Amino acid sequence: PKERDPCSLVSRAEAETALEAPLAKDPVVDGDTCTYTYTGKLPWTIVLKMRWRDGYPEFREHANLTAGVVKALGPDVDSSQDKMEPAASDPALTGPWEVAYAGPFEFWAVKNDVLVKADAQAAMKQAHARNLVAAAMSKL
Repeated sequence: PKERDPCSLVSRAEAETALEAPLAKDPVVDGDTCTYTYTGKLPWTIVLKMRWRDGYPEFREHANLTAGVVKALGPDVDSSQDKMEPAASDPALTGPWEVAYAGPFEFWAVKNDVLVKADAQAAMKQAHARNLVAAAMSKL
C-alpha cells in the first residue's frame, strides 16, 4: 500500500467512534505516528503507529520478546491478556488483518506486510486499541 499520513487513515470522527469518547483535540501527526488524545475520567492518549514495510519481521520480533519476558517471569504470570496468534484462531483477534496481537495496553496487526499498532499512554480498554487499528486497516 501507498505510504500516507497515518492520521488520514482514521479521521477524528472515526477515532471518537473507535474510542467511545470525544477527542480533546484534533489528531497530531508525527512521521508514521498519529496521536489521539481523548477524554474520559482523565485525558488519555493513544498512539497509532504505522510500519509500511517489513511489518511481519517486527511482529515476529515482538512475539518472541513477549514470549521470552513471560517465560522469564515464571509460570505464575497471568498471560491471559497477551494473545499473539493468527487472526482466525481467536474471535477477539478477528478483523481486517492477517495476524494480530492483543496486550493489556496495545494492539498490533499486520496485513500485506504493513504493521499497524496502537499503544496507550495510560490504561484503556483493549477494545479501543483494537477498534482504532481496525479502522486504519480497513483503509489499506
